[in-house]
Amino acid sequence: MVKMYNKLLIFSFLSLLLSNSLWAQQEEDVYTLEQCIDYAIEHNESVQNGEIDELISRKKVGEILADGLPQVNANLDMNYNPVIPSMVFGGQEVQMGATYQSTGSISASQLIFNGSYFVGVKAARTYNELSRKELIRTKTDVLEMVTKAYYAVLVGMERKELIESNYARLDTLFQETSVLFEQGFAEKIDVSRVKVQMNNLETDVKNIDLEIAVAYNLLKFQMGMPVHNEIEVGESIKDLSFQMIEDDLDKTFEASNRIEFSILETNLDLVNLDIKNVNAKYFPVLDLYGAIGTNGFGVELSDITGFGGSYYRNNARVGLKLSLPIFDGFRKSKMIQQSKLKVDQIENTKRQLANNIQFEIKQARVALISARDALIIQDDNMELAKEVYDISLIKYQEGVGSSIEVMNADNEYKTAQVNYFVALHDALNAKVNLQKALGVLDKQ
Repeated sequence: MVKMYNKLLIFSFLSLLLSNSLWAQQEEDVYTLEQCIDYAIEHNESVQNGEIDELISRKKVGEILADGLPQVNANLDMNYNPVIPSMVFGGQEVQMGATYQSTGSISASQLIFNGSYFVGVKAARTYNELSRKELIRTKTDVLEMVTKAYYAVLVGMERKELIESNYARLDTLFQETSVLFEQGFAEKIDVSRVKVQMNNLETDVKNIDLEIAVAYNLLKFQMGMPVHNEIEVGESIKDLSFQMIEDDLDKTFEASNRIEFSILETNLDLVNLDIKNVNAKYFPVLDLYGAIGTNGFGVELSDITGFGGSYYRNNARVGLKLSLPIFDGFRKSKMIQQSKLKVDQIENTKRQLANNIQFEIKQARVALISARDALIIQDDNMELAKEVYDISLIKYQEGVGSSIEVMNADNEYKTAQVNYFVALHDALNAKVNLQKALGVLDKQ
């Protein structure tokens, strides 16, 4: 008996641990919009590739900087001369060299002045800044897609809740109509009409479940999450303030808020640095160099493979090397002219971008105002349609109305619900579009 009691205690303890583990796992699978965005920033493949590009550009800066550090090389050369060259001195032929020769040396050089090098370092750092801004643009795009996908799930969940409420309402009506039919106060066709509506709602319930599943899969895809993972949204439509206030609608645009503008500015900096780089190539280049080594020679191979003895002679040298460009066939001049034309192109693109953004903002504002107004109207229509249905139902229950009137009111109520959710989805997306146009989507 004691053993059985102990077993029950162990089983209860394990069951409690398992239930707590499952509960904890379920908690981990619930995501708010902010958590979905955080997950996407960490796992979305486009963001990951952008982070790799930014890291590559940082390594590029190190590569350019390495050119200004001391360069050290070791060299070893061994060769066999089957025919030794000779020269004639005073009428006698003298061989110049040996059958076997070897040369070993260590050389070092240090850049002292090169204008192009210093400009190149600055250009590499500017390119790193460009990669960082491209990463910000990628994150903004991902944030937009995740937000819209999350809203689609919320709208689907809200629709499902309303459809289930409609089904419960019709089920009650079906039960009441069936009782009235049994008591002789309603006709069989009245029961059938309600049943048809219930069957249609059962189909709607199945369809909305599929739509929600598709919306969840899209959300997980945008987040960079495996689609077989099971997650739940941790918010509802009621938790969101999706209607922009008038101050937001009247907010003025600041170019600095749009990452596209900042990217163009950085590209302009790069082209100007390219011009400076080409100009710097007109200046001389000065290097300090030095080398130390040894030369070996001998009649036999063993004379030089021992690395020592009388067959080896040491040598060393230190010097300065100055290179001064004189004429390159106007190559650098043509390169500068090309870069200046690129500057003109970027300036044109900036003006075009500014115009496009202003147009985009105006369109987004109009779309949001229209969607907000439509949502208000559809919300009123849904409330009115519900009132009409409730009155029709009361009249039917009191025997002064018909089942056809109730069914028509029910259809109008469901149509109003569909229109409301379409307007709701449009309003949410319009909000996101305006925030992105203003460059404040990542600051919400």
